[in-house]
Order: sequence, then structure tokens, then C-alpha cells
Amino acid sequence: MGRFATELARLRHESGFATPYAFYHRNGGRRVFPFTFAYYLKVERGDSLPRPAWVPRLLALLRIPPTKALHRAFALAYLEDTLGRDAYDALLGPYLAPAPPAGPVTEQLTKRLMSEQAVHLSAAQASGLAADEAAYWCFECLSNDRGGLDEGALAAATGLPTARVRAGLTRLAALKLAKGSRGGLWKSPLAGRFYTFPRDYPALKRDRDRLRALHEAMASRRGEDLFVGALLLRAEDGAMRRVAADVAAALESSGAWALDAKGERTGIYKLEARVRRLTAF
Repeated sequence: MGRFATELARLRHESGFATPYAFYHRNGGRRVFPFTFAYYLKVERGDSLPRPAWVPRLLALLRIPPTKALHRAFALAYLEDTLGRDAYDALLGPYLAPAPPAGPVTEQLTKRLMSEQAVHLSAAQASGLAADEAAYWCFECLSNDRGGLDEGALAAATGLPTARVRAGLTRLAALKLAKGSRGGLWKSPLAGRFYTFPRDYPALKRDRDRLRALHEAMASRRGEDLFVGALLLRAEDGAMRRVAADVAAALESSGAWALDAKGERTGIYKLEARVRRLTAF
């Protein structure tokens, strides 16, 4: 069943029409609808999409005020099924993303968020995460979800066997980065907060390499690139250091988009930036 069919059935029910039959015939049947009841059933089953000219009539018969968010969801569901998921995301996705929670993020706000909400991991915690794939990905999931997750949900999210997830959670508990409950739900004390890895300790390079390998492995199994770009140019060192500072600020401000609960199309994203000198010239 397509998204439009699901949305149509949901809105029809929420509008007070318990069945497709009631919706069609109580609204006047064939005298009002531009198609037969049999065709309407095909639409609700997801077997057919109505013509664009028919969609406003359906919307009106659902009795949904045009200012409501339900109207928007209905229209977007139709567009997604009409265009197809890939084309919809590519053409409309960038323009339909919700606004950041608190508007533009200034340098001062970013610093305040980091100082008030950031948790600085110890070297032992950083090394413990980098050394264990299951522990690391369970930590990433739990630290980005205030509601908590059980072993099954973590296995589904990470793509790892339940036995490995269970061992990873045991390691997280020892590192004081997660805690389980009697009901089987696991939560992290860092959920919804920023965390930072230490920037200078003996095993820093080794742990960074390990984490980079974990990210690449997950991306190759379950991920995709939304954007990859590169630019080679001849420039002054000072200018490029300014560019690096600007890129770093933009990267930090992107934290305003972070969510701590699952949404319709949420995922774990990695944003990377590098300003690299290749050779003197």
C-alpha cells in the first residue's frame, strides 16, 4: 500500500467515516465523486492513484480545513506516490525539511549549548567504544533516543546479531554509558546531549582510525551518500585556515537539527569536513 492510500484511509476514518462505503455513499456517491465506488476501493488499497484533478475533490469530501497539517500530509503523500520516493526526495526533500528547533544558530548559542549540554568522554570510554563495534553502535543509538531501546530494537537498528548487541550493552554498562531496566529497556545518560571525544591522549590516532573503519563499514552495509564534494585550488595558507574555521562553525551549528526521538525518515548521519594541504606549489 502506498503512502497516499494509507493517508487517505487514516483521514477518512478520522473524519468520522468508519468504512469506505460510508465515506463514498454518505458524501453523495457517484453523483458527487468523479469515479465509481469500485475505483475508490482500488485507491484506498493502493492499487491506483487518482488523477490530479480529482484530488482536491477528495480533500473537500474529507472535510479537512485547508489550514491544518493534515492537509499538508495528504498533499505530500500524493506527491510522493506520484513522483516515486527517489524523485520526491531529490526534488522536494530539501524544501520540505522542518525548520531547526530554535532558528539560526549563532556562534554564541553554539558555545552555550556545548558548555551546558556537552559531556566529555574519558579516554577509557573513548577507547572502549572504539574497540567494540556493537558497543559503539548501541551507544550511538541510545545517546540519540531519549525513550530507550531494547535488544531487539537495537539489533534491528544496527544490523548486528542480538548476541553481539547484548555483549555490547554489557560493555556500555561497564563504561557507565548505558543502563538496563528490568523491563529490558536500555537507556543512556547521554541521551539528547552533545558528547565529545578527548582530543589528546596516547591512543587518539588508533581510536580515530577504528571509529573511521566502523563508520565506513556501516555506510557500506546500510548507508548512502547524500552529498560528496571536493575542490582543488591554489591559495594562501592563511586563507585556507579561515575557510577551515568557517567550515568548522557550520559543522557545529548543524547540531541544531539533532533529534532525540524517531521520526518518519530519521537516521544517523555523519557530517564530515576536511581542509587538506596536498603539496606546496
